[in-house]
Amino acid sequence: MCVNFMLFFAMLAVPISSVRVGVDGDRRAFNSHLAEHFEAMGTPEYEVRFQHYKKRMAAIQEHNSRHERTWTRGVNRFTAWTDEERADLLGWRGKSAELSFRSLSIARKRKELPASVSWEHLNAVQDIQYQGVCASCWAITVTSTLTAHAEIYAQATKGLNRTFSTQELVDCVSNPHECGGQGGCQGATPELALAYTMMFGLAESSEYPYQGRQSVCSAQAAARRQSFVSLSADMENAQLGENAVGTHESRPDDLGRSFNMIGWVRLPVNERQPLMTALVEHGPVVVGVAAAEWLDYESGVFSGCSKDPVLDHVVVLVGYGSLDGVSHWRIQNSWSDSWGDKGYLNLLRHEQEADEPCGIDHQFEKGGGCKGAPSDFPVCGECGIFSNSVFPLFGS
Repeated sequence: MCVNFMLFFAMLAVPISSVRVGVDGDRRAFNSHLAEHFEAMGTPEYEVRFQHYKKRMAAIQEHNSRHERTWTRGVNRFTAWTDEERADLLGWRGKSAELSFRSLSIARKRKELPASVSWEHLNAVQDIQYQGVCASCWAITVTSTLTAHAEIYAQATKGLNRTFSTQELVDCVSNPHECGGQGGCQGATPELALAYTMMFGLAESSEYPYQGRQSVCSAQAAARRQSFVSLSADMENAQLGENAVGTHESRPDDLGRSFNMIGWVRLPVNERQPLMTALVEHGPVVVGVAAAEWLDYESGVFSGCSKDPVLDHVVVLVGYGSLDGVSHWRIQNSWSDSWGDKGYLNLLRHEQEADEPCGIDHQFEKGGGCKGAPSDFPVCGECGIFSNSVFPLFGS
């Protein structure tokens, strides 16, 4: 899962303005923060959130006072959240093993790549979604990327430019092996979402709008799935085993072909060159990352991940370049446009691939993989950005 925003205080709610507090500067600032981000709460909850607010404000001020910093912390909707609530923003679980690479022609090409690339001009990339109370980053990132690739394809071939329903993925994608979570708002993986879309098609977002909670799969979507029920095993195989890495081509009768989706690709694990090549030649890419330290990010180039990052989130990589002389990856998140740099984050990118960090996710059994995954999982790139990368293929 990626977010499951729970309030842990079941009590009689009263307006914030009626809570009796002091008039010191911290409380005045905190009251303004609550008025912007919360509706009502009782006195015990107020005091708990005030302590979290003070602790994080101190951390923000201490970090921003460092002259050598490359990024800036800031106040946002998560500043007064409890540690448990902030942890529930994360929780995506990635792949179950490091898999061998099969057949992807772009993957290991050693070619000259441009100094920078950006897909932010796309209309699809400018739409920052907010996953809300549902752990749906695995679905949101896929529909955002599908919409972006459909737009790229439409510009190149005058083809079909359309949107894709996140809610259908949340409601309808089965996850029997508990890959990335227990399914729906409890988490799944981008691979499952792409395999579902290729095989069964996907409604437009206006036809099946996002609700931020899991519901029963719609009758129309269920009917599409029923007609292709024999392919369910193939969908599971796309998630598990060696076939997961490489190109997954659609069959002639797959419903994704109705909007010119001809397959999807999972890139080699923990390699930078294939990721950069795919980003340049194809478009935005869905990537798994460790994002626990991102919650207070406001601007600059983030460089605060652990040497052994814990993979817990899925985002969209939309470009790379440099900011004030510091190389970075440009990332679109699903925490709304009020977070970070208008919904985006710049993540440190090292000049030479040999300088990119590699470590071990020692909590992979908690946050990564399918049920029964190993405890340790090797991850490379800042915040583990090279560990799990997928994107759709569109064609004529």
